[in-house]
Amino acid sequence: MSPNHTARRKRTGFTLIELLVVIAIIAVLIGLLLPAVQKVREAAARLKCQNNLKQLALAELNYECVIQHFTANTYSDDGNNGGGWVRDLMPYVEQGNVMNALNNYSRYYNQGITDPGETPIPVLNCPSDPRGNATTKLKTFYDAYYPGNNWTDLRIFAYTWYVSVAGISEADAYDWSMKPVRAGILSASMGANYQPAFSRVSDVTDGLSNTMMFGERPPAIALSDKCGDFMGIWYYSYNNTTCGAQGVEPANVPTDGGNSLPGQTPLGPNCPQVSLFGPTDLNHCCSLNHFGSFHTGGANFAFGDGSVRFISYSIANVALPPASQVPNGAQTLFEALSTRAGGEVADTSNY
Repeated sequence: MSPNHTARRKRTGFTLIELLVVIAIIAVLIGLLLPAVQKVREAAARLKCQNNLKQLALAELNYECVIQHFTANTYSDDGNNGGGWVRDLMPYVEQGNVMNALNNYSRYYNQGITDPGETPIPVLNCPSDPRGNATTKLKTFYDAYYPGNNWTDLRIFAYTWYVSVAGISEADAYDWSMKPVRAGILSASMGANYQPAFSRVSDVTDGLSNTMMFGERPPAIALSDKCGDFMGIWYYSYNNTTCGAQGVEPANVPTDGGNSLPGQTPLGPNCPQVSLFGPTDLNHCCSLNHFGSFHTGGANFAFGDGSVRFISYSIANVALPPASQVPNGAQTLFEALSTRAGGEVADTSNY
């Protein structure tokens, strides 16, 4: 074989430079495609989240049609304080078996029956949460507040990413003060023999389409043992399953259990007394105090007419015109949307 013939032989591989160029091109393509894939994934998750709220709103309207009144923020219609509106809506979101389990568990407590509070409810779970947890093991209440004790009991809880809109503040979940200008759709007032009187469609004089019923507030989950509060367990009521436009009551704001997360002091609350609607920050305990989400720019809310709307965070500080402000009632547009009979004129077309 002659030298010339050897020189003319074809190459069958890549040079190092060619290989690096190909890898660089692939990396650029991945860099261009990944954000698009993430946007599509979030769009799908946001749509699923909206569908969940739609189901809850329709279930609430069906409940009102059958029972002749709405559920309550923190009190179940069967006389049980556990679960509030979540408990009552179970049969209306195809979870009647969970309702039966709750009743049996209350009757046969500590007799080997699995705690129904461990059961994740799909319609209560927003898929946009990066943690992706529907259940988790948590320290007990006392372990969270006193981390140096010898208690080792861990419980499993399932969560809700959606809470009812109590009204202007969480204290308005029960309209004991008889101020309907502050109360939400699911707020109960004091009835005969100190029993709650549930609201009806006729009580929503602001209009069902102008009044929020349910909204997003991601639960504590991993922060629970750091913030000293569970926040968001569907099995319980009060600040677990409801929230006001101004956030939770100052007395119920999370504490950090001695872990000193940003914005906290050991064994005591240090969050703003009015926690306005804003993004969820997993590194800050005070983020548990208000409505918010993992979606970009705002959160989804279900209204009394069954519609679901995405509301921008910018609405939180929009003041109502003086002519629309009611004494002891809403002062901002977001607060106005939380009340069922405030009498305000709420224009949300820009939000």
